[in-house]
Amino acid sequence: MQVYIDKVGIKLKAKIGKILSFGGLAVMVIALLLSMSKPEYINTIFILAMIGLFSSQIGIGMINRWSRQPRVDEMIAASVKGLDSNFHLFQFKLGADHVLVSPTGVYSLIPALDNGKVLYEDGKWYSLKTKKNNKTKKTKNRDLAAQIERNIGAARKKFKSVLPETVVTLTPIVVFLHRDAEVNLENAPVLCVHQKKIKPLLRKLPKGSPLSEEDTSRLIEQFS
Repeated sequence: MQVYIDKVGIKLKAKIGKILSFGGLAVMVIALLLSMSKPEYINTIFILAMIGLFSSQIGIGMINRWSRQPRVDEMIAASVKGLDSNFHLFQFKLGADHVLVSPTGVYSLIPALDNGKVLYEDGKWYSLKTKKNNKTKKTKNRDLAAQIERNIGAARKKFKSVLPETVVTLTPIVVFLHRDAEVNLENAPVLCVHQKKIKPLLRKLPKGSPLSEEDTSRLIEQFS
């Protein structure tokens, strides 16, 4: 199993997250101090407070994604660790976050962090959450549908620019990473699997539209 990851990009985003988070907090402190010393500048104080809050929230989100471990990319890599050297995992390099080039085809691995059951009904994704009173709440899972669309679209665009003469067939696979996730989505329009079962799935998938050795070598040479 070969893994190619944008380490520089990850470190940069983690650093930006910290700057935005702590910088936002600093701006909010300035707004607080200004409100006590110059309360007549209410409009300026409000703008500073909003800028600080907005910046801090974005920074916290980036820290959670790029600094907190294990990161999603680390969990994805761990889930496919042990596959033979004909499998190549490109992380944050081919448009989609996680692209697996394999002997059977090219797959966009879509991470899902749901900690319960996910359903696919009437063309929509739903998450089921059990409340403290043991009642189950069913809510639309718009994030998952958006992730699939975004990753596939971005990967197609990237492949078109990198391998313009090759028609690349991309297959999405939703990978549930939470240990308590329940995966029973036989009616879903895409493959869905728990991370513990992704390797057996990949090994038994029928041969689809794999890249040629030449195209695979070009990707490795450019993105390794």
